[in-house]
Amino acid sequence: MTKHILGFDVGGTKISAVIGNDKGEILSNVRKPTVKHLGKKRLLEEFYSMGTKAMEIAEVDNIDSIGIDFAGLVDRDNGIVVSSPNILGLDNFKVVEEVEKHFGVPTVLENDATAATIAERIFGSGRGVDNFVYFTLSTGIGGGAFLNGKLYRGAHGMAGEFGHMVIMSNGPNCGCGRKGCLEAIA
Repeated sequence: MTKHILGFDVGGTKISAVIGNDKGEILSNVRKPTVKHLGKKRLLEEFYSMGTKAMEIAEVDNIDSIGIDFAGLVDRDNGIVVSSPNILGLDNFKVVEEVEKHFGVPTVLENDATAATIAERIFGSGRGVDNFVYFTLSTGIGGGAFLNGKLYRGAHGMAGEFGHMVIMSNGPNCGCGRKGCLEAIA
């Protein structure tokens, strides 16, 4: 039996809700522009309405799991958005707990650039490659790396946060709260 997955991509310019299946096929995609002052409650409302709409378009009655990716710092083990440079008011947001409560299915959280790195390994040019670095250059700057066939997360799980390396100590303020990050200067 085919499994259906609901995915949410929360980036700097758009929020997407996608229905896919375990064969890697995308069945529907609903997009809305990211609103910087959305906040936790309204973001959850967007997730619920966009997820329902994506299911309707895909003609899917039930989903088996949910994956959420966010630009910014996430604590994937505890399902928490630590901070998001794109939507204010999401600090320490227990998004997985809230989404699981609503949809009633297992939910995972990942950084958007790390999720893209994993997808590249499974579906893209990184397939079958043990060592590679993946860069994202979009609203933000990020990436990830596979070393010896395993995703490298680093000591604090932020190995791919290239955009938040401080390159100018007295530089402009960054969305992460520090000064002089590559992302704030670029």
